[in-house]
Amino acid sequence: MSVINAINLLDPIENLGIQIVREASRKSAANSGDGTTTTFVLAYAILKEAEMQIRDKHNKTEIIRSIQRLTEMIDKNLVGMSKKVTGKTLLNVATISANNDNKAGKLVADAYKGSDIVNIEHSKTFDTYLEKFDGIKLDRGFSSKFFVNNHKTNECQFNDCLILITDIEINSLQSIEHVLKASIDANKPLLIIGEMTAAVAATINLNVAKGNIKCCNIIPPSFGIRKENLLSDLAIATGGHFYSQMTGDNFSLVTMDGLGKANRVIVGQDKTIIIPNNNKKTVKAIEDHISELKESIKLANTSSEIGFINERIANISGSISTIYVGADTEIESKELYDRIEDAILATKSAIEEGILPGGGIGLLSAFKKTKFIVGSESDKIALSIVSNAINYPFKCIIENTGNKYNSIIKNINAMGGDNYGYDAKNSVFGDMIGMGVIDPTKVVRNALKNAVSVSTTIMSTNCVISNIRA
Repeated sequence: MSVINAINLLDPIENLGIQIVREASRKSAANSGDGTTTTFVLAYAILKEAEMQIRDKHNKTEIIRSIQRLTEMIDKNLVGMSKKVTGKTLLNVATISANNDNKAGKLVADAYKGSDIVNIEHSKTFDTYLEKFDGIKLDRGFSSKFFVNNHKTNECQFNDCLILITDIEINSLQSIEHVLKASIDANKPLLIIGEMTAAVAATINLNVAKGNIKCCNIIPPSFGIRKENLLSDLAIATGGHFYSQMTGDNFSLVTMDGLGKANRVIVGQDKTIIIPNNNKKTVKAIEDHISELKESIKLANTSSEIGFINERIANISGSISTIYVGADTEIESKELYDRIEDAILATKSAIEEGILPGGGIGLLSAFKKTKFIVGSESDKIALSIVSNAINYPFKCIIENTGNKYNSIIKNINAMGGDNYGYDAKNSVFGDMIGMGVIDPTKVVRNALKNAVSVSTTIMSTNCVISNIRA
């Protein structure tokens, strides 16, 4: 991703093409943490094959539809081929995604042991190390894109944060003006967990965009009594107060002591991670609350109630891993940070959707399984374009090692099997998953879909308008 971000061409039309493909690669990285190169290679291959095979007499729209239909079939096969991650394969995924850095791969794999959530930060020393914290996860993301301050991960990230927790709707900015002022005076960002009217939201968005305040808003998770329970849990875990309309609270009662505190807050599109302050008072309050929740399980009447109480216990006692990245120089630190960040996201993708044979074999095997019925000339051309393009990632890997593509692909086709392929690094044929050459399913799927999306968009473009550069 760093390489493609650095490419800017003098020709405005050519540069526009780079920007479009860059956006597809960026989307792959944001969704799954890896697959940027595969996205670029596939998009290039589809466009190259399309240019060679499509003529003026052909119906380009029908060809695009056939390509998209064929892609959906390949995607289903990728899902069907996917295998669950085990301890060993988790280490392999992390290592490969960290550019075969064994130390970084082990660090990421260790971080995911016993933790569902892994974060990354710059170390204050020259060392790279792993720490685990107790953290809280909410199934709610930011309410506005204006709150995003880390565009690479598409997240809002705050350190040493204040938290206002409420189920009272904020219908005027004046009602929380003293809270915002307290945040600014303390030079600390503010996370508002509560609903607000459109007018208030628009005003806060504008002030965040202008840099006047550091603030983020998420809508409270769940509904009804469950929402109240989860917000109460969160208030206890962060050492704050849950301001509720059920207890007659209003915003004039909000004080600095009533705001929750967190060492770190990470707000994504659909979830929020809160790492509370680990002071003795907060830790004791959490322990006592967990004990109370465990006692309440005995009084629960249904399996649904028991399940929800266990979910609450797990949420406020969950473990979150943080990898701190350090190095001797700033350049080395940045490069290592980017690699470990990619490995974290790719490993997460592997845990979510499983793994496939790597080195381009997953795509080849999924395509071979596809039963695409050719009913027209457009279908025939689409099949030819995708058939050739799907080989490009594997072909590039083979040719980059100085080997002959034709002889190696012939051997693979003769042997058959979904996982059989060629380990280009060690020059060995065999079971790719068994040899540790694997890709997260989510990465491969996103790369394919994003490459097809951007290439078909370019294919359907007949005219480009650009300003002349001075």
